[in-house]
Amino acid sequence: MDLPLPFPYTLEVRYQETDQMGFVHHSVYLVYFEAARVALLRAMGKPYRQLEQEGVLLPLVESHVRYRQPAYFEDQLTVWTWVAELRLSSFRMGYRITRGDVLIATGWTRHAALSPEGRVLRIRGELRSLLERGVWNEDLDTG
Repeated sequence: MDLPLPFPYTLEVRYQETDQMGFVHHSVYLVYFEAARVALLRAMGKPYRQLEQEGVLLPLVESHVRYRQPAYFEDQLTVWTWVAELRLSSFRMGYRITRGDVLIATGWTRHAALSPEGRVLRIRGELRSLLERGVWNEDLDTG
């Protein structure tokens, strides 16, 4: 199966995700990133729960968000997601959030590969192949 990259994940902004000014609260963007990342793994045939059952944890170890335009209650947003970098024991995901043609936010998250006991794991075999399927090297200014 060919996977569209960047991978689109759509959502609707819920009222509880907005602040007193009516904007999506800054902390919610990382939640949107996570939902899109989990959806991408599922679309690649490896639900995150299955990775955990196989003894691989992928904790977030670093993140960055650049806010471009506010998003509001009931906005229909698309989170575009891809693997931006793949290292021996970690990887970086890239994200762009849009409302139609309007760029709302860009960002990235870095994830380490760990065992359930907290030992660093090399990303190899099936997991490496899986993540390589999500690599997209276009510059989308996720800085």
